Amino acid sequence: MPCGESAYHREHQPRTSRTRGSLLGPLATRRHRVFAALVETVAGSILADHGIAANGLPKVFAKVVGMGRKTAAAGTMAYAVSMRAIKTAAIEAPDNNAASVAEHLATLIGPRVRLWDADTGDRLPDGDTALKGMVDELTKYAKKAKGEETPPSMEPGE
Repeated sequence: MPCGESAYHREHQPRTSRTRGSLLGPLATRRHRVFAALVETVAGSILADHGIAANGLPKVFAKVVGMGRKTAAAGTMAYAVSMRAIKTAAIEAPDNNAASVAEHLATLIGPRVRLWDADTGDRLPDGDTALKGMVDELTKYAKKAKGEETPPSMEPGE
């Protein structure tokens, strides 16, 4: 036993060092919801500052940021998607609408978040699947916002 620790102390100390379990599960979920709501609010403000109607883009962007954080934490991406990306996309988008911003954002995030080889400088394929998921979310939103979504009866495989 470590110095100063007795069986009595071990039994009667409050359990504060739980890493998993019923206590932290709801807190982690709540933290994610608060983070997503914060990202959504800030993204909406950024779009409004540039005179762009949000039309659901902040919610999609919050989802993409969440996906990026998970992949960065897992080590398959160098960085998570940041709020600077949507600001840059709002400034540089060719048209002043949410669909154009989403399309431009889809092209911006790849070079900003992917891993690279420290020796050669080449981009590594580790995060390609995760990046494709993020780009697909933005592209799907852009198509839906433009009205280019294929009708359910026209989808391949039916």
